[in-house]
Amino acid sequence: MPAICLYLQIHQPYRLSDYDFTRIGEDVSYFADEFNHSVMQQMAREVYLPANRMLADLMRKFGDEFRVCFSISGMAWDHMSLAAPELIDSFREMNQLGGVEWVGETYCHSLSSLYARSEFERQLRLHKELMEREFGVVCTTFRNTEMLYSNDLVSDLVRMGYHSVLVPFRESLESTGKSPNRIYRSPVSN
Repeated sequence: MPAICLYLQIHQPYRLSDYDFTRIGEDVSYFADEFNHSVMQQMAREVYLPANRMLADLMRKFGDEFRVCFSISGMAWDHMSLAAPELIDSFREMNQLGGVEWVGETYCHSLSSLYARSEFERQLRLHKELMEREFGVVCTTFRNTEMLYSNDLVSDLVRMGYHSVLVPFRESLESTGKSPNRIYRSPVSN
């Protein structure tokens, strides 16, 4: 039977409040906190918790035969801790079942790898600390925001302890004979 690699990425942004320049100096949050809270509660109730229950049931039923990869942005984790702590418990349960591989990413699900390498590395460290604190794991696989990849990132990722990077398969690679069903090595990795 063919193996299926199930990878799920979770992120919830901080949505901005209706804030304009006439309110500068007022004691007003830039973020729509109540709305963000309600969105996370709704997503947890209607999407994340039912999916996690199903995945946990599959882990119990199939043991080592069923595994799933997750990456959860730090921002999503922050939302969960405030609005849906039961969702955090469901991730901890799956982690205890042993059927999860945690994938590292930027804490804020940002594009910092394109513009500010020091900020990119800071967010990687924050996310690594989160995964170690919450699940006792050190992520060795990385997924950049929007699966952005360049060979320039590889040396930084290796230095920070990553061994593999998830990248999208481009149809243009098919003409070169490359397959999405193989693992490739970056030309700058050693």
